[in-house]
Formats: sequence, structure tokens, C-alpha cells
Amino acid sequence: MIPLFGHTRYLILILILLCMTIIRSNEMLFNMTVICMTVNDTTIGIQPILLSPHDSSIIFASSVIGVAVFSLPVACLLYRFGMRTTFPVLMVVSALATAAIPAATHLGLPAIICARICQDLALAAVMPIIGCVTSHWAPRSELGFFVTVLSMTGQTAQMVAMPLATHFCMVTGWPYAFYNHSLLSLLLAVASVSLYRDSPEHHPFVSKEEYLRITAAKIQKSREATVPYSSIVSSTAVWAIWIAFFGNSFGFQFTVRCMPIYFNKVLNVPIGRTGLSAMILPVSQLVVKLILGVAADHVDCFNKRFNLQFSNTLSMVGCGLWLLPLGFLERKDDVAAHICFTASISCVAFETCGSMNGVTLVAGDFTQFVMAVAQLLSTVGMLVVPFLVSWLAPQNTVQEWRLVVLIIVVVHTVADIIFCSLCSDKLEDWAFGGIDASIINQFRLESVRKQLSSRDDERNVAGRNK
Repeated sequence: MIPLFGHTRYLILILILLCMTIIRSNEMLFNMTVICMTVNDTTIGIQPILLSPHDSSIIFASSVIGVAVFSLPVACLLYRFGMRTTFPVLMVVSALATAAIPAATHLGLPAIICARICQDLALAAVMPIIGCVTSHWAPRSELGFFVTVLSMTGQTAQMVAMPLATHFCMVTGWPYAFYNHSLLSLLLAVASVSLYRDSPEHHPFVSKEEYLRITAAKIQKSREATVPYSSIVSSTAVWAIWIAFFGNSFGFQFTVRCMPIYFNKVLNVPIGRTGLSAMILPVSQLVVKLILGVAADHVDCFNKRFNLQFSNTLSMVGCGLWLLPLGFLERKDDVAAHICFTASISCVAFETCGSMNGVTLVAGDFTQFVMAVAQLLSTVGMLVVPFLVSWLAPQNTVQEWRLVVLIIVVVHTVADIIFCSLCSDKLEDWAFGGIDASIINQFRLESVRKQLSSRDDERNVAGRNK
């Protein structure tokens, strides 16, 4: 055994963060290089690709549909074979598909769609892996920190893909952006096989002290335990989480996908400034998540359920309220629009301390399945929001966009009310599946003792104050 100073779990956290970043970056790369593909510029010997706007829309939609289709099957693979076996294989598939895209562009639209769908196999694993790593490697006192850090991949992927895509498009040609990402994916897949273990118990770098810290106040399920699908689906606490993810996807997708359209078409902001504005969003959200990652597990002045409700309300209602002014601005108000979009996406970051943190508290070792369905529901916003904008705001007037914004605010508010009413911070009964009854009773008895001890302490303090 080679104890890594009692911090092996952080090595695992950084490794998985990098792996998921490159997976999401692989998928984003096409969105950022499609302009270079279609430009008639042969100065570096790259012939332009003929893609109509309709073709591009089909390619983008195929990615969303692929994630929706593969989310649940991938979660089952992770549970059946373990993350150490499944995840590197998915990374290799993503790497090969990414490397194949330059050739696929010359073979036609079906070939591009096939390559993108192969990328989606790995992309569909992102949300379940957040739950898987957190439930196995995070001490209960660091659940919020692990969830927050692993949820940064959407922002870190943009910050990796954007500069690399720009560099290769301008210097060597856009195909090399895909080859570079493919190579990085393969290297990280090898690192994942070498360093990751499905349980800290089997990791050579984990000391006995760190293992006890990770597993303290946790219960370990039996390897033969089956997934309680019916119990999960009938759990009100789980439905609260799913509804929150569904609602949040509307505001997030509106901000990320529709902000450039709003600035350029509604406020008449030049395309150059619109692109610069798009970079502000991931940076601002990443900063907020970094702060939340440090503070998430140290805010103990309220009970955990109230923290979930408060954080989720900041995320959903806060996002909606900051989007609301966009339906009433004029063309000269582009600075105010910048503030609204930035504040809105920053509010979404609180989701990591709300519904996303609630998954780990409720589902235990079955977190990956709850997260897989949450990811599936999140794709609804990806499909519905662009259609909603094109249907309700065909002329791109402020009055038309006002109705779009109002609908998103209503969706967010209703979803938050449902979450706050149904959410829980307690491990559900079905999460104890496959565990000996005596261990369950011991775990529950210890929880009751802690609650009684806490109440006695409060009474003693109150008595001394009198």
C-alpha cells in the first residue's frame, strides 16, 4: 500500500473531472468548428465542407437524442460492470468517434450523425458518473464539494474546447482539433484504468485512516443487491429531484443557446461582441461553483433539508427573476442584458447545492440511476427551448421574447415549489436494499442517538442562557 498522504480521493476527483471535461469537450468541438468547416478558405490546404443550416440543425439534434436514448442503458452498464471497466471503454469509443469526424464530413450527413451518436455513448455517462463517484469516494462531510466540482465539467469543457478549436482552425486546420482531442481522450482513458478503483477499499493508495473517513456514517450495499426500480420511481423525494432538473434545464438552455440570438437579433449587437459575451457565461458560473464547492459542506447553521430548499430556490427562482427583465429591455440596454444573463447563469450554479446534492443524500449507492433519469429529463429543455423561441418569437421582437421569458419563469417557479414541498435529506428505505437488517437498525439507531444528543445540547445551552 502506498498511502497518498490521506488524500487519494482528491486525486480520483481531479482525474474524473479531467475525463468528463474531455468527453464533453469532444461533443462541443463540432459546434465550435462548424464555421471553419464551411468557410471557403484553402490557405492551409483544407477544403470547405458543404453543410446547409438544415444539416447543422439535424447534427445538433442528433446529439441531444443520442444522450436521451443512451442515458439509462449506460447507467445499467455502470452498475453491472463497474465504472473502472465501463468508463474507459466509453472514453475510447468517444476518442475514436472524435478522430473519425474529419473523414465523416466528406462521407456525408449520415456518417457525421453516426460519429456524433458514438460520442453520445460517453456523454450519456456524465451525470450517472457524478453520482457514482460521489457515492463511493466522497465522505458524507464532503458530498457537496464532490458534487460541485464534478458538475463544473460543462464550464471547463467550454474553456478547453473554445481556445483549442480557435487555435487549430487558424494555424493547422480544423481537423487537427479533433485529432488532438482524440489523443487526449485516449491518454485519459489509460489514466482512468490505471488510477481509478470502484471502491476505495481496493485502491493501493488509500490508507486505512482515509478509508475509514470515506466510509464513516455510510452503509455499504451488498454486491448482489438489485436495483429497486419500482421503489425509485415511486419515491416522492426522487420525483422532486427529477422535476427540479427538468425545470432548471429550461432556464439553462435558454441562457446558453439563445443568448447570442437575443443579443444579435433583438438588441442588434454585432456578432463579434456577441461571441465575447458567450465566453463570460461559463467563466462566471465556474467562479460561483468554485465558491460553492468550498462552502457547500461548511454551512451548518440550518438543517440539510432547508439548505436544499434554499439553494434550489436561489437556483430556479433566481435564474427566472434575472431572465424576466429581458422581455422588457430596449436596444440601448445591452449592458443590462449582459448583467441579466450573467446573473441568471450564476444562479443556476446553486443547483449543485440543491437538487444535485439531494440525489446523493436520498439515493445512496443507487445515485447513478436517479442521475441518469435526471439527465434524460434535462434533454427535454435542450429540445423544447429552441423550438419555443422559433415558434413564439419568429420576428425577434422584445414583445415576442417577453412571452418566452414568462413561460420559463413560470416553469422554474412551479418546479421549485414542487421540489421544496417533496424534497428530503434522508436516505430512502429502498437505498438500504441488500443490506442485513441488523446493520440497517444499527445505522438508524445511531442517527436517532445523534438527533437526541443534538436536542439535549440545545436544551442545555438554552438552560444556561436562562
